[in-house]
Amino acid sequence: MMIRSSLFAASLIVAPFAFAQEQRVFRDWVATCDNTRHCSLIGLSLVDSERWIHLRFERSGEPSAGIGTMHIEFGEPLVDAGEWSLWSGENRLFVVAEGERRCGEPYPDDLCDAILIADEGRKKQILRELRRSDALTLVVDDEVMAGVSLDGASAALLWMDDRQGRVGSETALVHPGDRPTSALAQPPAPPEVRVRPGVWLALAEERVRTIAEEILRGIAPDRCDRRQPPDPEEVGSYAVQSDAVWQDGEGRMLTSVSCYGGAYNFSSIWFIRFGSGSWQEVDFPRPVRGATETGGELINAGFDPASGLLESFNKGRGYGDCGTNAVWGWDGERFVLVEWRAMAECRGVGPEHWPVLYRTARP
Repeated sequence: MMIRSSLFAASLIVAPFAFAQEQRVFRDWVATCDNTRHCSLIGLSLVDSERWIHLRFERSGEPSAGIGTMHIEFGEPLVDAGEWSLWSGENRLFVVAEGERRCGEPYPDDLCDAILIADEGRKKQILRELRRSDALTLVVDDEVMAGVSLDGASAALLWMDDRQGRVGSETALVHPGDRPTSALAQPPAPPEVRVRPGVWLALAEERVRTIAEEILRGIAPDRCDRRQPPDPEEVGSYAVQSDAVWQDGEGRMLTSVSCYGGAYNFSSIWFIRFGSGSWQEVDFPRPVRGATETGGELINAGFDPASGLLESFNKGRGYGDCGTNAVWGWDGERFVLVEWRAMAECRGVGPEHWPVLYRTARP
C-alpha cells in the first residue's frame, strides 16, 4: 500500500548548519543535498506496484564527480532465477547481468534484494529515460515484478544540478552548457567533530529510580506523561522505556528519563549534571525546517557509552520507512551533531537508505 506522508512539507530546509541543506519532494521523487553539496535522488514505486521498489543514486559536490552506482532496491527479495531485464515503457533497456544482482546476506544465496548498476553506459541509458519516460519496470522472464515511477524525475535532476551549481556547465545532467568543470566551485568541507567516549558506567536500578524521581519533580506533568496503562491491552498507547543513568570518571552524570510512549515511538528527556551542580537539560542541536532546534527531548533514543554516540530514530509511521534519524557524539563537554538523515515520504524506503542531510568528518 502506497501512502504519502504529511510528515514534512514538500521542502525540508535545514540551515544554518554550514550550508543550507534541503530535502524536496517532486511528485514521486525525493531529492536531497547535504551540507557538503553531496546530493541523492530517490525514485519511488509506482502507486499500483505490487511490491516496494525504489531507484536511488548519489552525486558528490566535487566539480568532476559523476553519478555513483545506481541502486534498484526491493522491499522484499526476489528469487535469483530466470532472465531479469529493465524496461522503460515498452522498450527493453538491457538484460540485468548476474553480477549486477545483490544476493545472499542477510538472505539465502538464492535470494536477491537489489540491482547495482555501475557500468557508465547503462547509467547513461537510465538517466536518459528519467527525462522522457513514465516508468522503469523490472521484468523477470515475462512477468513484471515491480516498477519505479519517473513522475518528477526531470525536476529532481534539474534541482540537483542547480544546488550543485552545474546548470550551464559541461557536467550538468539537464541543461548542459560550455562552462568548464574548472569554473565550478569546490564544495564545503564537512565540519570536523571529535567524539570522546570517556568511561561511562551505568548506575544500579535503585540509584536510577532515585535520580529519575528527583528530576521528574522539576518537569511539568504535561511534558512528561508517565501514566500506567489502564488496561494491559492498551500498553501500546502508554508504554515507557526504562530510565537510565551513566556516570563518567570525571563525576558527570548523564540521565535519560522516559516519558510518553506509543505503538512505535517512545520519548525521553535527557539531563546532565557536572559534579555537584544542578541537573541541566541536554541541548541536542538538530536542523529542523529552516532553524537549529535544541533541547533534550528525543524519540526512540539510546546512548552507547563505549563509543560516546547517542542516536535518535523518530518514525513517521510504524513501518519505519519515513522520519528522521540523528546521531550525536560526546566531545568531552557537550553532545555535537555527527549525522542527520531524513525521509519525507512513507513509501517503503528503509532507514538504511535514507539520504544524509548533514554529515561530518571524524579524525
